[in-house]
Amino acid sequence: MMMVMMMVVMMMVMMMMMMIVMMMLVIGC
Repeated sequence: MMMVMMMVVMMMVMMMMMMIVMMMLVIGC
């Protein structure tokens, strides 16, 4: 159970980081 929760949290963090990178690229261009 804990392992699944940790995996979900990591996936959410990675998605948030990808969104931030995309926003930065859009603003930069």
